[in-house]
Amino acid sequence: MAYWTPEQDARLEEFMREGMSASQIGALFGVSRNAVIGRVHRNKKLKEIGLSHPPGNPGKRVEALKKRKSRAKPAGELLRTPRPQPQPKRRVKVVSPSILFEPVPPKPLPEPVFIAGERLTVGRPIHLLGAHECRWAVNDADKGELHLFCGAPAEGPWCECHRRKSIGIGTRSEQIASRVLLAA
Repeated sequence: MAYWTPEQDARLEEFMREGMSASQIGALFGVSRNAVIGRVHRNKKLKEIGLSHPPGNPGKRVEALKKRKSRAKPAGELLRTPRPQPQPKRRVKVVSPSILFEPVPPKPLPEPVFIAGERLTVGRPIHLLGAHECRWAVNDADKGELHLFCGAPAEGPWCECHRRKSIGIGTRSEQIASRVLLAA
């Protein structure tokens, strides 16, 4: 319900005078009890009437709660209780992985491959590359196999040879485009 109309306010007032709770009124209007409580709170006339409370006298319940003894211990008793002694820490024995597993001999690096127009590359795994070494993949490894990279000195991610290779030569139409423009 977006807005409360004067007719709805009149019905709300009637229900409140009959002693209905906010939940019961909300069910009749098809809104939540909080919507009804909010409307009563914002309307001075309805606020004066007030909503009825559920059966039973809540005032007696509040008084009973006030009279009930506190379960908290007095401050003097708290000081007299002994503190629990800390438990000794358990020590965990650290075992070297070399004791648990047999060492696996490293796989030999492949023989150098020579491709026409390229420099001779052996290839190194990526974890052995330094900050200024070429990261151009030189083998066609499958998933789970050892991937090898160029490793030649480089200014950026690739050495000069692989940087030129990354640019490519273009399609046939791109290659002849400058000649076509000159001829026109």
